[in-house]
Amino acid sequence: FILDVVINSPEKIVAKVSVDFLKSEIAIENEERQRALMAEFGQEVSNEAEIVNTRNKYAAPFSKQCRWLCGRYVRRMYRHPFLIYVHVMATFLAALGVGLIFKNAALNQGGIQNRMGALFFILIFLTLMSLSSLPVWKEDRLLFIRERANRVYGTNAYFVSTVLFDILPMRVVPPFLFGFITYGMIGLNEGG
Repeated sequence: FILDVVINSPEKIVAKVSVDFLKSEIAIENEERQRALMAEFGQEVSNEAEIVNTRNKYAAPFSKQCRWLCGRYVRRMYRHPFLIYVHVMATFLAALGVGLIFKNAALNQGGIQNRMGALFFILIFLTLMSLSSLPVWKEDRLLFIRERANRVYGTNAYFVSTVLFDILPMRVVPPFLFGFITYGMIGLNEGG
C-alpha cells in the first residue's frame, strides 16, 4: 500500500516522507544494524560519511537480490490472485471457444481457410493478452528507478525476478494452455 502512495505522490510529499523516515527510530535502528554488520565484516566505521559511502555497492549479492525481489512478486501474486485466475480462465474459455468453433476442420479448401481464420484469431488473442503487461511495467518503472538509484538491487536481479514471476506465469503458461486445448480440437496436427 505504501508503495502505491509513494509512487503516485508528488516529489514534495515523497521528500517529506523521506526526511521524516530519516528522523525515525527505524532509521536509527537501521544505521546501528549497518554499523554492526560493517564491524562484523572487519570494516571500521569512523564517521557518517563512511556509512553513506558504502552505498556505492549493492546492499546484497545477486542471489539475495533475486530472492528479495522474487519474494516481493510472490507476495504480490498472493495479494492479487484474481489476476492469475482471470488470465488462465480467459485463456481457457477463449481456447475452448476457438476449438469448438473450428472443431475438426476438413482437409479441403474450406478447412484450410477455417484453419487460417483460427490461427488469425489465436494470434490476435495472444497479442492482446500480452498487452496486459504494459500497465505493470509503467507502475513498476518509478519504483525500479528509485530502488536502483539507491542501489537496493541491480537491473539483472530485477529482470530475472520479473521473468520468473511475471513473464512465465502470465505470458508463457497461458499461451501453452491455449495451444494445448486448440491444437487437437481444430485439427492442426498432421495425424488429425
